[in-house]
Amino acid sequence: MVTPVDAADVTVVNSAVTLVSAIGFQSREKIGKRAELFRRKSQGIFFSLMRYKDALPISVERSQSATIQERSICKQVVVTSRVHLTSTRNLTYVHVRKLLAMNRTTVLTWTKRIFSVVLGGLLAFAGVLKIQDNSALFESVAYITWIPVALKSLVIDTLPYVEVVVGSLLVLQVAPRITRPVVTAIYLSFFLFAIYGLGSGMEGDCGCFGELSEGSLLNAVLGSSFGWKMVIRNGVFLLMALTLFIPDVGRVIPAVEQDDTV
Repeated sequence: MVTPVDAADVTVVNSAVTLVSAIGFQSREKIGKRAELFRRKSQGIFFSLMRYKDALPISVERSQSATIQERSICKQVVVTSRVHLTSTRNLTYVHVRKLLAMNRTTVLTWTKRIFSVVLGGLLAFAGVLKIQDNSALFESVAYITWIPVALKSLVIDTLPYVEVVVGSLLVLQVAPRITRPVVTAIYLSFFLFAIYGLGSGMEGDCGCFGELSEGSLLNAVLGSSFGWKMVIRNGVFLLMALTLFIPDVGRVIPAVEQDDTV
């Protein structure tokens, strides 16, 4: 004789339905073959359990008058739920790890995109200002006596256009394997130039953003007078540029997945 379904059995089934629903529908993206197969399996079990879930409380109330077939079906659902709750613990752990890795990847990806827009936008903007008036850049470069005259002329004539082109490409995410190293090299040169200017006692504006009007808002925000403030600012920009080379976390998930057991 099949024993009646009790309230504890209903709790087990409800827990299984909740677990499978959370696991099976939390992620809309494919994160590996194993995770995708588990997602499909969870969805199948979810729909199977949902067919009998609503009938269980009724069976509890009328368990004495329920037919043997009804009791058998309900108990089968309860047994399936208990087995699934036990067997999916490792899978749940693996799946949660993957979801956390995806979240970390998403944060890193957006951080790199924001940094790309900021760094590229600043370069392009600085290049436009230099094209309009590069007198401040000319004075700063001319102060460095150990640089050959030909190289000084090359820097003064080409740097503004390089900044506009490379900065725009970085913002648009075009050819990142080329633009990221170039942008990093530019910001590294700015950082070293700031340190050189501070150590050699250079005064005035370095001309990074052209000749800005005294007292203007742009000068207050983008003014590049030699000193510790300029060194720190360029150091922050350099760190932001180096962040663009950090690989996404998602690329190492397959290696981790090989160690997981189902």
